[in-house]
Amino acid sequence: MTVRLVPTIKHEKENDKTATSFTEEWVEYNAIVVSEITEKPTYNTIEVKPVADIWIGESVIKEGSQKFLIKIKKYQNPRVGEACNIKGLFKMPENFEDFNYKDYLKNNNIYLLMEFPEMECSGKREGFILQNILVDFKQKLNKTISEHLKEPQSSLMMGIIFGQDRLFSEKFDSNVRMAGVSHIVAASGYNITILILAGSKLLKFLPLKLRLFLLLFLIWGFCILSGLSPSIVRACIMTSIALVAMILGKKNTIHVTLPLAAFIFVLIDPKIVFNVGFQLSVVATLGLVYLQPALSNIWKKVFKKSNGFVEDTLLTTLSCTLTTLPITIYTFGTVSIWAVVANCLILPVVESTMFLGIFGLIFLKLFPLLSVLLFEASNVQLKYFELVVNLIGKVGWGYWELEKVGIVVPIVMCVFLILLCIYFYPVEDESHNFYLKISN
Repeated sequence: MTVRLVPTIKHEKENDKTATSFTEEWVEYNAIVVSEITEKPTYNTIEVKPVADIWIGESVIKEGSQKFLIKIKKYQNPRVGEACNIKGLFKMPENFEDFNYKDYLKNNNIYLLMEFPEMECSGKREGFILQNILVDFKQKLNKTISEHLKEPQSSLMMGIIFGQDRLFSEKFDSNVRMAGVSHIVAASGYNITILILAGSKLLKFLPLKLRLFLLLFLIWGFCILSGLSPSIVRACIMTSIALVAMILGKKNTIHVTLPLAAFIFVLIDPKIVFNVGFQLSVVATLGLVYLQPALSNIWKKVFKKSNGFVEDTLLTTLSCTLTTLPITIYTFGTVSIWAVVANCLILPVVESTMFLGIFGLIFLKLFPLLSVLLFEASNVQLKYFELVVNLIGKVGWGYWELEKVGIVVPIVMCVFLILLCIYFYPVEDESHNFYLKISN
């Protein structure tokens, strides 16, 4: 790990030094667009990567060493992989009052930005051809969704299926944050968690191994459909390791394979540990593996009986919500008392909404009428999503933006969850539980 970390730190220091040299300098360079457009209220942003070294005096930004964030006007529409000539003034990113924007961009290998530069794109596509094809395909699907659903339902559907970043109205976006359900419509591996939960319930009637094989194909089909989003690819790889282990009859090896997969990712790219999407996908999966069985065990001990809905829906939702809560508090400095309630109300519906949307897109050409019916059904559920979020927003309290949360509160929450899992995680033979409960 140290061998990988040292070059990473060195690379970051070099980029910091170079960025300082290029600040407030007018530069012309050629680059390739490497991200989809992110919509903002008054402008849009894209990320580009230079295709040749950029020099100013003795300072140089080497080809491919970093990306630049470009603010563009609303009418501009450069595509992923498109080659562009860009002329503008480099600036250093500035932190917001309660958010370290510079570090956030550094974790994405971005050290400089340009605001509304002169930009001429050739229309020629370069870069990874498969990614270009998949992104174009996804954008066509997004257009189809927009034709069948109104706002904010269409944007909600795009977020649920593709993790697509969309621009909600200011009021609705505020309500989503207050309800603590932003992760459902954000670009993260949380989508895979939802898909696994829904797929497991839908295919419950099948033998275990066949069900696991189908889940494996399902998540990778979804990954391709989403345009190979990096966060979703990571979540698919981690989930695939666990599924393959279970297929091979190594169910207990999940406790090894999941941390091992996370370690491999960090070994390849140490900075990935700061990526919120990576963090959410890891802890949400750990919540399903460890916290859900512990909560289910508590339920059985208290009520002396099993309940399918509670264990399969309520407790799985609760486990994912609780395990992601420390990251939400630390990263975004927000806490909502509505998060658990809203997620328990919305996530069971989101699972079926995802499938209705996916099958609506699949059957669009083959069975148009069925596709319309599926979209109408998903529209009803998305209106329910909107209703829950807006009702919580109308309450007007129960959501706080915390100043200088620090690391202590999230650590205390993590320790509590870990102790909860250790003490209540079900073991077949209590005499072999060497955590806290030694043989009676």
